[in-house]
Amino acid sequence: MTQEAESPQQGDWLVEQRYRAVLEVLDGSPITEVAQRYGVSRQSVYTWKAKYAAGGFEGLREASRRPRTPSASSARSLPTAS
Repeated sequence: MTQEAESPQQGDWLVEQRYRAVLEVLDGSPITEVAQRYGVSRQSVYTWKAKYAAGGFEGLREASRRPRTPSASSARSLPTAS
């Protein structure tokens, strides 16, 4: 069974959740309490806070994990020009 891609609505919900968590921290709530409320690690909340500081609301969206360059194994399988 393959994992289906996240729908835009699910992604928006996730960004909204992250945004609310960041706002709680910025309003003075301890990171540990916010992390417990949202069921995530403290590191996740710190990461969201940093992403929000760098890119605002849009910075909280998931970035593509696709490699920017071909991997070594795929480069070896490419035909060479003769």
